[in-house]
Amino acid sequence: MRWSLHPYNALESWAPGIQLLETWYYTSIQESIPRLEKIQRLFRLFPPLGKGMVILRYRLDQSLAQAERQPLKNDAALWHYAIAVLVGAMIVGLAVALATHLVSKVMERRSNQRRSNQQ
Repeated sequence: MRWSLHPYNALESWAPGIQLLETWYYTSIQESIPRLEKIQRLFRLFPPLGKGMVILRYRLDQSLAQAERQPLKNDAALWHYAIAVLVGAMIVGLAVALATHLVSKVMERRSNQRRSNQQ
């Protein structure tokens, strides 16, 4: 799944109580971390790559927990969620039906091959 957040403080507008505290890039880590040394060298050679992976530290206040307890007021979003769940369930159901059909066909071919080999 691709997802991007730019500018990094844009998440603060999603709900009250979200605050961006710090931003780190792999290239900005000064100490040597054995597992990251090779990737840090690569990111230092190609700075745009280093800016592609960022660690963001946010503070989440208690107001978010209180907002979670309140019922959803956006009926359109709730309907979109319900439709997405139904479509996902239909796709999974079709995939299972197709896989079952294909497995039965493969098993039938194998049994036919065995019969022809025995004759």
